[in-house]
Amino acid sequence: MELPEIASPQLRLDADGHLDQNVPCVRCSYNLRGLRPENTCPECGTAVGRSLQGNLLRFAPPEWVETLASGMNWIVAGILVGIVASFVAAATGAPSWPRLITQALAIVGVIGYWKVATPAPASSQAEPAVNARKLVRFTAVLSYVLGLSQVGALQLIGGLAAILGVIGGICRIVGYFAFFLYARKLALRIPNHQLAEQTTIVMWGFIVVGVFGLVMTLAVVATPAGQGLVAVSFLAMGCFTSLGMLVFAIWALVLIIRFRRELSQAAQQALQTWASPLQPPPVPDNGY
Repeated sequence: MELPEIASPQLRLDADGHLDQNVPCVRCSYNLRGLRPENTCPECGTAVGRSLQGNLLRFAPPEWVETLASGMNWIVAGILVGIVASFVAAATGAPSWPRLITQALAIVGVIGYWKVATPAPASSQAEPAVNARKLVRFTAVLSYVLGLSQVGALQLIGGLAAILGVIGGICRIVGYFAFFLYARKLALRIPNHQLAEQTTIVMWGFIVVGVFGLVMTLAVVATPAGQGLVAVSFLAMGCFTSLGMLVFAIWALVLIIRFRRELSQAAQQALQTWASPLQPPPVPDNGY
Protein backbone atom coordinates (compact mmCIF):
# COMPACT_ATOMS: atom_id res chain seq x y z
CA MET A 1 0.00 0.00 0.00
CA GLU A 2 1.35 3.38 -0.94
CA LEU A 3 2.05 5.68 1.97
CA PRO A 4 0.40 9.09 2.00
CA GLU A 5 2.62 12.05 1.37
CA ILE A 6 3.05 14.91 3.77
CA ALA A 7 1.17 17.78 2.22
CA SER A 8 2.80 21.15 1.94
CA PRO A 9 1.24 23.90 4.05
CA GLN A 10 -1.70 25.85 2.60
CA LEU A 11 -0.28 28.65 0.51
CA ARG A 12 -1.62 32.17 0.61
CA LEU A 13 -1.66 34.03 -2.69
CA ASP A 14 -2.69 37.63 -3.28
CA ALA A 15 -5.16 38.74 -5.96
CA ASP A 16 -2.42 38.68 -8.62
CA GLY A 17 -1.27 35.13 -7.81
CA HIS A 18 1.88 36.10 -5.89
CA LEU A 19 2.98 34.44 -2.65
CA ASP A 20 1.45 36.33 0.26
CA GLN A 21 3.54 34.68 2.99
CA ASN A 22 7.17 34.16 3.92
CA VAL A 23 8.60 31.11 2.14
CA PRO A 24 12.40 30.50 2.28
CA CYS A 25 14.15 29.16 -0.79
CA VAL A 26 15.25 25.58 -0.14
CA ARG A 27 18.67 26.31 -1.64
CA CYS A 28 19.69 29.78 -0.46
CA SER A 29 16.99 30.77 2.13
CA TYR A 30 15.96 33.84 0.12
CA ASN A 31 12.44 34.98 1.06
CA LEU A 32 10.24 34.14 -1.93
CA ARG A 33 7.33 36.32 -0.80
CA GLY A 34 5.89 38.31 -3.69
CA LEU A 35 6.87 35.80 -6.39
CA ARG A 36 4.61 33.52 -8.39
CA PRO A 37 4.82 29.75 -7.73
CA GLU A 38 6.02 29.23 -11.30
CA ASN A 39 8.87 31.74 -10.97
CA THR A 40 12.48 31.06 -9.98
CA CYS A 41 14.41 32.38 -7.03
CA PRO A 42 16.11 35.65 -8.06
CA GLU A 43 19.15 34.82 -5.91
CA CYS A 44 20.04 31.30 -7.04
CA GLY A 45 17.69 30.40 -9.91
CA THR A 46 15.96 27.53 -8.06
CA ALA A 47 12.34 26.98 -9.06
CA VAL A 48 9.95 28.46 -6.51
CA GLY A 49 7.80 25.34 -6.80
CA ARG A 50 10.63 23.30 -5.31
CA SER A 51 10.31 25.28 -2.09
CA LEU A 52 6.56 24.61 -1.93
CA GLN A 53 6.73 20.79 -1.93
CA GLY A 54 6.59 20.29 1.83
CA ASN A 55 9.28 18.69 3.97
CA LEU A 56 9.68 15.29 2.28
CA LEU A 57 13.33 14.30 1.98
CA ARG A 58 13.03 13.62 -1.74
CA PHE A 59 12.41 17.34 -2.20
CA ALA A 60 15.28 18.34 0.13
CA PRO A 61 18.80 19.31 -0.99
CA PRO A 62 20.32 16.03 -2.24
CA GLU A 63 23.76 16.74 -0.76
CA TRP A 64 22.22 17.00 2.71
CA VAL A 65 20.17 13.81 2.35
CA GLU A 66 23.28 11.98 1.12
CA THR A 67 25.14 13.20 4.21
CA LEU A 68 22.40 11.68 6.40
CA ALA A 69 22.73 8.35 4.56
CA SER A 70 26.51 8.48 4.90
CA GLY A 71 26.11 9.07 8.63
CA MET A 72 24.06 5.89 8.93
CA ASN A 73 26.89 4.02 7.15
CA TRP A 74 29.38 5.33 9.71
CA ILE A 75 27.09 4.34 12.59
CA VAL A 76 26.79 0.78 11.26
CA ALA A 77 30.58 0.66 10.79
CA GLY A 78 31.04 1.93 14.35
CA ILE A 79 28.80 -0.80 15.75
CA LEU A 80 30.68 -3.51 13.82
CA VAL A 81 34.07 -2.10 14.84
CA GLY A 82 32.93 -2.01 18.48
CA ILE A 83 31.81 -5.65 18.35
CA VAL A 84 35.10 -6.82 16.83
CA ALA A 85 37.17 -4.71 19.23
CA SER A 86 35.24 -6.05 22.23
CA PHE A 87 35.89 -9.64 21.17
CA VAL A 88 39.58 -8.88 20.73
CA ALA A 89 39.73 -7.21 24.15
CA ALA A 90 38.00 -10.19 25.79
CA ALA A 91 40.28 -12.69 24.04
CA THR A 92 43.53 -10.98 25.02
CA GLY A 93 42.66 -10.66 28.71
CA ALA A 94 44.93 -7.62 29.08
CA PRO A 95 43.47 -5.12 31.56
CA SER A 96 44.23 -1.76 29.98
CA TRP A 97 45.28 -1.33 26.36
CA PRO A 98 42.44 -3.38 24.73
CA ARG A 99 39.85 -1.23 26.55
CA LEU A 100 41.64 1.93 25.47
CA ILE A 101 41.80 0.81 21.83
CA THR A 102 38.16 -0.26 21.91
CA GLN A 103 37.10 3.12 23.26
CA ALA A 104 39.34 5.00 20.81
CA LEU A 105 37.79 3.14 17.87
CA ALA A 106 34.38 4.39 19.01
CA ILE A 107 35.25 7.61 17.15
CA VAL A 108 33.85 5.87 14.04
CA GLY A 109 30.37 5.93 15.56
CA VAL A 110 30.80 9.51 16.76
CA ILE A 111 31.51 10.60 13.18
CA GLY A 112 28.34 8.82 12.10
CA TYR A 113 26.14 10.52 14.69
CA TRP A 114 27.72 13.89 13.86
CA LYS A 115 27.00 13.45 10.13
CA VAL A 116 23.47 12.13 10.54
CA ALA A 117 22.63 15.11 12.77
CA THR A 118 23.81 17.65 10.19
CA PRO A 119 21.43 20.64 10.28
CA ALA A 120 19.12 20.99 7.32
CA PRO A 121 20.02 23.87 4.99
CA ALA A 122 17.56 26.69 4.46
CA SER A 123 15.41 25.78 7.44
CA SER A 124 12.17 27.76 7.48
CA GLN A 125 12.25 28.17 11.26
CA ALA A 126 15.01 28.83 13.73
CA GLU A 127 15.88 25.78 15.83
CA PRO A 128 15.32 25.88 19.58
CA ALA A 129 18.35 26.08 21.84
CA VAL A 130 17.96 22.39 22.71
CA ASN A 131 16.43 19.79 20.41
CA ALA A 132 16.90 16.12 19.48
CA ARG A 133 19.31 16.83 16.62
CA LYS A 134 21.64 18.93 18.76
CA LEU A 135 21.46 16.42 21.61
CA VAL A 136 22.56 13.64 19.24
CA ARG A 137 25.79 15.51 18.50
CA PHE A 138 26.39 16.66 22.06
CA THR A 139 25.84 13.28 23.73
CA ALA A 140 27.88 11.43 21.08
CA VAL A 141 30.93 13.60 21.73
CA LEU A 142 30.44 13.69 25.51
CA SER A 143 30.00 9.90 25.74
CA TYR A 144 33.20 9.41 23.79
CA VAL A 145 35.18 11.76 26.04
CA LEU A 146 33.73 10.20 29.20
CA GLY A 147 34.58 6.72 27.90
CA LEU A 148 38.22 7.64 27.34
CA SER A 149 38.35 9.33 30.74
CA GLN A 150 36.87 6.28 32.44
CA VAL A 151 39.50 3.97 30.93
CA GLY A 152 42.24 6.32 32.14
CA ALA A 153 40.68 6.62 35.61
CA LEU A 154 40.68 2.85 36.03
CA GLN A 155 44.47 2.99 36.19
CA LEU A 156 44.44 5.74 38.83
CA ILE A 157 41.32 6.02 40.96
CA GLY A 158 38.72 3.27 40.88
CA GLY A 159 36.03 5.42 42.52
CA LEU A 160 36.42 8.11 39.89
CA ALA A 161 36.03 5.49 37.16
CA ALA A 162 32.74 4.36 38.74
CA ILE A 163 31.43 7.94 38.85
CA LEU A 164 32.44 8.51 35.23
CA GLY A 165 30.73 5.24 34.31
CA VAL A 166 27.44 6.38 35.87
CA ILE A 167 27.63 9.78 34.18
CA GLY A 168 28.48 8.08 30.90
CA GLY A 169 25.51 5.73 31.30
CA ILE A 170 23.13 8.66 31.81
CA CYS A 171 24.65 10.40 28.80
CA ARG A 172 24.17 7.33 26.62
CA ILE A 173 20.53 6.97 27.69
CA VAL A 174 19.85 10.60 26.76
CA GLY A 175 21.77 10.10 23.51
CA TYR A 176 19.77 6.99 22.55
CA PHE A 177 16.51 8.81 23.24
CA ALA A 178 17.58 11.85 21.20
CA PHE A 179 18.87 9.76 18.28
CA PHE A 180 15.75 7.64 17.91
CA LEU A 181 13.48 10.66 18.41
CA TYR A 182 15.39 12.45 15.64
CA ALA A 183 15.38 9.29 13.46
CA ARG A 184 11.61 9.01 13.87
CA LYS A 185 11.22 12.51 12.45
CA LEU A 186 13.39 11.52 9.49
CA ALA A 187 11.25 8.41 8.94
CA LEU A 188 8.13 10.57 8.74
CA ARG A 189 9.85 12.71 6.11
CA ILE A 190 10.69 9.71 3.89
CA PRO A 191 7.72 8.98 4.55
CA ASN A 192 7.74 5.51 6.13
CA HIS A 193 5.31 5.29 9.02
CA GLN A 194 6.12 1.64 9.79
CA LEU A 195 9.78 2.54 10.20
CA ALA A 196 8.77 5.46 12.44
CA GLU A 197 6.64 3.18 14.66
CA GLN A 198 9.41 0.60 15.05
CA THR A 199 11.88 3.36 15.84
CA THR A 200 9.60 4.52 18.64
CA ILE A 201 9.40 0.99 20.09
CA VAL A 202 13.19 0.56 20.04
CA MET A 203 13.65 4.02 21.55
CA TRP A 204 11.50 3.24 24.58
CA GLY A 205 12.97 -0.24 24.84
CA PHE A 206 16.46 1.19 25.12
CA ILE A 207 15.29 3.74 27.67
CA VAL A 208 13.58 1.18 29.92
CA VAL A 209 16.42 -1.35 29.79
CA GLY A 210 19.06 1.39 30.13
CA VAL A 211 17.43 2.97 33.18
CA PHE A 212 16.97 -0.47 34.76
CA GLY A 213 20.64 -1.28 34.19
CA LEU A 214 21.73 2.09 35.58
CA VAL A 215 19.64 1.65 38.74
CA MET A 216 21.02 -1.85 39.17
CA THR A 217 24.58 -0.54 38.82
CA LEU A 218 23.97 2.06 41.52
CA ALA A 219 22.46 -0.62 43.76
CA VAL A 220 25.49 -2.87 43.32
CA VAL A 221 27.83 -0.02 44.25
CA ALA A 222 25.78 0.83 47.35
CA THR A 223 25.37 -2.79 48.55
CA PRO A 224 27.97 -4.13 51.03
CA ALA A 225 30.09 -6.98 49.73
CA GLY A 226 29.65 -10.53 50.92
CA GLN A 227 25.87 -10.86 50.73
CA GLY A 228 25.42 -14.00 48.66
CA LEU A 229 21.67 -13.81 48.00
CA VAL A 230 21.92 -10.18 46.98
CA ALA A 231 24.83 -10.99 44.68
CA VAL A 232 22.83 -13.76 42.98
CA SER A 233 19.87 -11.41 42.54
CA PHE A 234 22.08 -8.75 40.99
CA LEU A 235 23.60 -11.38 38.69
CA ALA A 236 20.14 -12.44 37.51
CA MET A 237 19.09 -8.84 36.90
CA GLY A 238 22.35 -8.22 35.09
CA CYS A 239 21.66 -11.14 32.75
CA PHE A 240 18.15 -9.80 32.13
CA THR A 241 19.52 -6.33 31.35
CA SER A 242 22.20 -7.71 29.05
CA LEU A 243 19.65 -9.83 27.19
CA GLY A 244 17.33 -6.85 26.78
CA MET A 245 20.15 -4.66 25.51
CA LEU A 246 21.20 -7.37 23.04
CA VAL A 247 17.65 -7.71 21.66
CA PHE A 248 17.14 -3.99 21.20
CA ALA A 249 20.70 -3.50 19.91
CA ILE A 250 20.09 -6.06 17.13
CA TRP A 251 16.72 -4.47 16.36
CA ALA A 252 18.34 -1.01 16.30
CA LEU A 253 21.06 -2.24 13.93
CA VAL A 254 18.41 -3.58 11.55
CA LEU A 255 16.55 -0.25 11.70
CA ILE A 256 19.74 1.75 11.07
CA ILE A 257 20.47 -0.40 7.99
CA ARG A 258 16.91 0.26 6.78
CA PHE A 259 17.39 3.98 7.40
CA ARG A 260 20.60 3.88 5.35
CA ARG A 261 18.77 2.28 2.43
CA GLU A 262 15.75 4.61 2.66
CA LEU A 263 17.91 7.73 2.94
CA SER A 264 20.07 6.66 0.00
CA GLN A 265 16.94 6.21 -2.10
CA ALA A 266 15.62 9.59 -0.97
CA ALA A 267 18.94 11.18 -1.96
CA GLN A 268 18.68 9.66 -5.44
CA GLN A 269 15.11 10.91 -5.77
CA ALA A 270 16.21 14.35 -4.62
CA LEU A 271 18.83 14.41 -7.37
CA GLN A 272 16.15 13.60 -9.95
CA THR A 273 13.57 16.09 -8.68
CA TRP A 274 15.95 18.88 -7.71
CA ALA A 275 15.61 22.13 -9.61
CA SER A 276 17.99 23.29 -12.30
CA PRO A 277 21.54 24.21 -11.26
CA LEU A 278 22.49 27.72 -10.28
CA GLN A 279 21.86 30.19 -13.04
CA PRO A 280 24.68 32.58 -13.98
CA PRO A 281 23.93 36.24 -13.46
CA PRO A 282 22.46 37.91 -16.56
CA VAL A 283 24.88 39.78 -18.79
CA PRO A 284 23.89 43.44 -18.95
CA ASP A 285 22.75 44.61 -22.35
CA ASN A 286 24.64 47.76 -23.26
CA GLY A 287 23.12 48.00 -26.66
CA TYR A 288 25.99 46.28 -28.51
